[in-house]
Amino acid sequence: WDQFCQLSQNATFLHTRSFLNYHGNRFQDQSLIIRDSGVLIGLFPAAVDPSNKRVIVSHPGATFGGVIHQGRLTGSKMIETLKEIINYYKKLGFSKILYKAVPHIYCTVPSQDDSYAMFRTHAKRVRCDLSSCVDLQFQRKLNSRRRRGIQKSLAVLTISNDNRYLDQLWPVLQDNLQRKHYAMPVHSLEEMKVLLTKFPKNIQLKVGLIDD
Repeated sequence: WDQFCQLSQNATFLHTRSFLNYHGNRFQDQSLIIRDSGVLIGLFPAAVDPSNKRVIVSHPGATFGGVIHQGRLTGSKMIETLKEIINYYKKLGFSKILYKAVPHIYCTVPSQDDSYAMFRTHAKRVRCDLSSCVDLQFQRKLNSRRRRGIQKSLAVLTISNDNRYLDQLWPVLQDNLQRKHYAMPVHSLEEMKVLLTKFPKNIQLKVGLIDD
């Protein structure tokens, strides 16, 4: 599974079993391996919705799920695959699939055939989230005011990626999320410590320090 994710054009580490399995028994897994004439061509990470046992979510333990593939599931093939997935879960008695598509910024190749396939299978959009990203290869030019702010900050600030600061960071994060967005961190402090250990290449802690 994880080897297939590494070579796929639309997977992130959130789709790997290494990440999904860290949840332990929190979710009832219903993931699928998709084959064509015996050949592995796709993955569908999924589990039963904890709040509704008749609903499948791809995936409740990750920000997004979707059909993972290496380029063989395009156009009509993706439509056929999605229909097979729908029929499979129907036979098991599930009444709905909540499909959280992978944002296109995480795809190494343009890969939104699943969104088109959902349209063709009469899916209903029930949620749309706003994402923000920075392209580190093609960054926007900063205006003069922001550049001055950065220079002032660097004069008194040091940046550290030492994980021992996580305990001090966590209450700041909780306060900011609650005060600005009326939200809480997705993971607990203990969960984040585990994730930092398991995925050092994917998750990094960076903090700004003044006088330590």
